[in-house]
Parts: sequence; structure tokens; C-alpha cells
Amino acid sequence: MHERLPQRVWGIVFGACFLGGLGIRLAFGETGAAVLMQEGLALIGFAALWIAVQPVAERWSASPLRRLGALIVAGAGLGGTVALVTFIEPAGEASSTGAVLQRHGLVLMEMAFVFFLLLQLRRLALYRRTRVAQRNWRLMLLLMSIAALTAFGHPPSRDPGALQVLPMSAAVALMVVNSFRLSWIVDLSVRQKGAGAALSVGVLVAVSLSMSKSPGSALPVYSYALHWFALQAGIFGILYSLTTLLSLVFHLPTTGDVQRKTDETAVLHNLTQLVEQTFDAERLSKSIAAAPVEAGLADAAWLALSGGASERLIRDDATEAPQVVAAAPLAAAEAERAVDLETLFAKVRRTQAPLVLSHARTDRRVHTPTPDAPTPDAPTPDAPASLLVAPLVARGTFAGALFAARDVARGFEDDDVSSIQAFASQAALALDHARLFEEQIEKERLERELDIARSVQERLLPRRLPEIDGLALAAGSTPAREVGGDYYDFTRLDDGRLAFIIADVSGKGTQAAFYMAEMQGLFHSLSRLKPDPTAFLCHANDALRDILEDGTFVTALYGLIDPQEGTLTLARAGHCPAALAREGDAPRLLRPDGMGLGLAPTVLFKNGLTPERLPLRPGDALALYTDGLVESRSSDTSGSDPGGEEYGYDRLLDALQRHRCEPPAALQDGLLADLRAFTAADAYDDDLTLVVLQWQGADDDDENALRSAPASNNAVASITSEP
Repeated sequence: MHERLPQRVWGIVFGACFLGGLGIRLAFGETGAAVLMQEGLALIGFAALWIAVQPVAERWSASPLRRLGALIVAGAGLGGTVALVTFIEPAGEASSTGAVLQRHGLVLMEMAFVFFLLLQLRRLALYRRTRVAQRNWRLMLLLMSIAALTAFGHPPSRDPGALQVLPMSAAVALMVVNSFRLSWIVDLSVRQKGAGAALSVGVLVAVSLSMSKSPGSALPVYSYALHWFALQAGIFGILYSLTTLLSLVFHLPTTGDVQRKTDETAVLHNLTQLVEQTFDAERLSKSIAAAPVEAGLADAAWLALSGGASERLIRDDATEAPQVVAAAPLAAAEAERAVDLETLFAKVRRTQAPLVLSHARTDRRVHTPTPDAPTPDAPTPDAPASLLVAPLVARGTFAGALFAARDVARGFEDDDVSSIQAFASQAALALDHARLFEEQIEKERLERELDIARSVQERLLPRRLPEIDGLALAAGSTPAREVGGDYYDFTRLDDGRLAFIIADVSGKGTQAAFYMAEMQGLFHSLSRLKPDPTAFLCHANDALRDILEDGTFVTALYGLIDPQEGTLTLARAGHCPAALAREGDAPRLLRPDGMGLGLAPTVLFKNGLTPERLPLRPGDALALYTDGLVESRSSDTSGSDPGGEEYGYDRLLDALQRHRCEPPAALQDGLLADLRAFTAADAYDDDLTLVVLQWQGADDDDENALRSAPASNNAVASITSEP
């Protein structure tokens, strides 16, 4: 409510002044004092009206063309009303009541048109306003007001003096400056500019007629000062409409170029949004190929990617040769036949700069395309007369090229080349982002699959180790990757013996993990049916030869511990030798002969297999391991071997001897700590599995019953079992 109160106050001031002036004229006639009082009230009242209507006019949101049309309607309405009123009711005596009322009504209409004219021109002149533009507008109004006030109290017949001409001349100069505020013209289309030219002619005519000294004009008699203000407003209206007309006419020939630049900006903006929001490579490719055509820079365009890039992003059947992945408006196959892709690719890959063929039809690298299905009604299309090849380079890597073709020779100017190269640079960035996004998605998918595989593999390893009086165990496995090919396990036989195995599948990763699962199935089935080491390994070799790929094999150590007799029977299939430390003897390696599983027919495999039977002594410590332990290398590369020195068997035997008397878990930790101290690293280059067995001697009074104890196993932790 309080925001609208000032407007109402100014409206009341206007009404009071206007009615007061009317009353003075009716009461006192055309006397000198009455004329001055009436004119003074008129100036105050219309100044108040100007202040009151400005906020209302600011709230009217209309296009520039609609404002010009509104001025024509208002001018026509004013002219028609004045003509009609003077025709129906001539003014008669100037001092008569009818003449006074008629004059005041016409003055109100004329000043309403003057204010409407200025308010509309104000919105046009201050389109995309600046501080300088606002200052020039306000200064123009001030000078117009000063020039009008110099005519206060003068009769209409008096010529303007120098005091009046000077501010008016300055006001006209600022009118010329404000008439060149035509920023709104730039945004118009060709049709809109034509309509604007016609409307500016209409405004020019309407304002000119309103300024003519027609018999119905009441302002000179009502207030000579207001008449001068209206005259200056009319001059500004004529200047602005004339400048608008000329600008629109001269802008018409360049409208197409301006529109093309606008389209280029819009297309580049759309590509930028695609970079930020879209990671669909196929959609990106279509948008990139269509960009030069949509911007009006080319009659046809197509996007070609190198074989590797197209294979990763678009096509599953991609080859190493470059391929067209999207085209507009022609088909991709037609575009691919139009040029020698490999030759042009080699050129732009080498230079990484745009290649322009101004006379493409005479270039041997440009072919005449033929339609996919020729018909009499579909003639063979012409080869492009001009061709532009812009390289796609992202992060220093050449990925492809954007081709743009025109049907005229020398169809690409320097700014066209710059614009299409900008599209190509944005396209390279967009496709690179799409590739990285696809790689990230694939990486996350593989990580999820590996998480599942790791969880499944952990379940394949024993979660509980058997407990046997006189025998203590500890075991653990660490894959080099998320999953690995190492395997160890134990199983209880019906006769009380304990079968155990440690195996290593050649290679790493998911394939090795798959064969590890096969070994787990073989161990649990064959160890009960064929527990003898020779029979077990021979049957395992026979089974694995049918499923292992060429070049893949499995090494294994398989053994039986008889707790009643206190013996160990061990067979080796190409695996690392077991390490034995016992009291009173030097530590040594147990190396029974045998080749890897899956490498040879079973007959040949059996002939090379020589199990070893060993009586156990109290205090014996046996270490079973995979090659990830002994082949781990130190991080010191100062020697002749750039990969560092291997941990080796000697260090393992020394560490086993030092920690022989410790409990199995501490013994295992001691061995791994010694390895880490040697390699100076926490991670391993290969899968690493370590199983420790300690024989403490059987209790003759005990039934040597096997018991199970709960334990946990994962990729980094070990499980132990001690009596």
C-alpha cells in the first residue's frame, strides 16, 4: 500500500492543478494574471503526472516492435480524435466556456501522447542500458525542460530568443546521441527487421502529423511552455524513428551473417552443455556432425574417428582404419565414400591443423559419392566443391576429424575455419569425456565383479583348520590382485590321516582364480578316493589336462600326515620345495621329483613323480609356500639386476631356523616380517601363500581325534590351529 501511495499523491497533485487551471480560465478569462496562473499550474500538474506515470510504464513488458506499433496506434488515435472533435464542435470564441473545456480536453490528449512517446522511446533507447546511456537520457530531458521553461508566459506569436535556442540546441544534440541507441535491432530476424522498418515509417508519419500546426492544436494557446516541450519530444520521435528506419534498412543485407554467428554461438553452447551433461557417445557424435550444418557453416558434415577411438566409443565392428561414425544430412556410408579418409587422416594427424580444400572437386583425395541404391529419380550427387577437415585433438592425442563440405568453391573463409575448428576442439573434449566416463563405468563394473570373485574365493579357502594333538598349523594367503591363483587346503581322512595341499596356478587374476576353484573341487573329491600322493596327483593331472588352456599349468605340493605313526609323505608337482627346520640339523629343502600338473600326459607325468616319506621329530617346523615368497625382490636397484635381488631359499631357511621354536602363528609372522624387511614394501608382486606345520609329537594316551576350531580367513589374515 505504501509503495503505491506516492503515485497517488502525484496523481492528486496533477488533478488539482489541472482542475485549478480550468477553474481560473473559466472564472477570469484571458487576463494576463489568469493566464500566468493557469500556465504555472499546468506546468506543475504535468510534471507531477510525468512522475506518476513512469513506474506504471516500466511495468509494461513488451517487445520493441510492439512498442513501435503502440506508438502508431496512439498517434492515429490522437489525430483522429482531434479531427473529430474540431469537426463536430468548432472552438468558437477562445474565452467561451465550451472552447475552454474543449481546449483542456485536447491538451490532456496531446500531452498523454507526448508522455507515451517519450516513455516508449525511453525503453528503446535504454535497451541493454548503461550508466552513460541513462545519464544522456536524463540530461536530454533536463535540457528539454529548461528550453520549455524559457517560453513560460510568452504568447504563441513570439519567436524564440537566444535564451531558448541554446538549451534546445543542446537537447537536440543529445537527441541525436540517444537516437543511436539501437541495440534492440541486433536481435531481430530478417522478417522482424522488415516489420520494424515498416513500423518506424508509421511512427515517423504519426509523430510528424502530431507536430503539424493543425487548427485543432490546443497546446500553444493553453501553455506555450508545454507546446515547446511537446515540440522537442516530437523532434526526438522523428529523429529516433528515422535513425531506426535507416539502421534497419542497412542491417538487412547483413542479417544472414549475424544470424549465422548467433547460430554458431547457440550450437557451441549446446556442445558445451553436451560435454557437461551427456556421456552417450552415439548421441554426442550425431550432435557434433550436425553442428556445422545447424550453424550454417556447411551444407554437409560428418565425424570420422580413428579405428581405436571408434571401437572404444561407437562401433563394435571397428577396424584400425578411420571410420565415419555420424553424418548430416547425408548417410554415413555415403560420406565415407566421398573422400579418401586414410590419406586425409594422415595429413591432419601429422599437422594437427585444419586442412582446407578450396577446389575439392579437382583434388584426388575427394571422390564422387554414389547413392546406396541408384534409381532413375535419384541422380548421383556431386562431390563437394569445398572441403574442410578439422582435427579432433584432446590432451595431445589425435582421435579423429570433423569434415565440413560446401557446394561452392572457396566456400570457407578464415572465420568459418576458426568456428569449425572451435566445434572440433569442443567435440574432441566431449568425446574424450565420454570415453573416460565409459572407462570409469567399466572399471567400477569390474571392481564389483572382482569383489564378488574375491568373496567367492575366500570361501574356497579353509575357514577352520583341523586341530590334531601333536600338530600345530598356521596358514594365510595374499593375492597380488583382487583375486589370485594360490590355493591351500586340508581334509580329514577316514583312517585318521590328514591330507593337505598347496597349489599355484600360473598367471594371476580372475583366470587363475577360476582354475583355483577347479583345484578345490579336485582336492576334496580325489583326496578321499585316492589319498595316496602318487595316485592323487596323477588323477589331478589327468583331469586338469582337459580344462587348462594352452600354456597354463598348476604346481602343487600334496602330502599326508599320519599322526599315529608320526610320518609325513610328500609329493611335488613342479612346486616350490618344502622347507624343513629341525633341532640338531641344518634347515633343508624337501625336493621330491615331479613336473607341473597339466604339462604332460599322465603316463609321462607318473614316471617323473617320486614321493618322499619322512619320519617326523618333535620340534620339526615345515613351511609350505608359493613362489611369491621366494621370488619377491628387494627395492634396492643399485646392483647389476635392475629388478632387485630375490629373497630366495637361503633367506627363507635362515628365517625358518630362527623362528622354529615359536608358535605357528608367530613363526608365520616372523617369516613374513623378514620378507617385508628385505623387500621394504608392504605389497607383493605375485600371489603369496604360506602354510606352517609344527610337529610336537603324538600323545600315546590320546585317541588323536580331530577337532575343529573356528577361525577366519581373508586375503591378508592367516588362520592358525594349535594343540
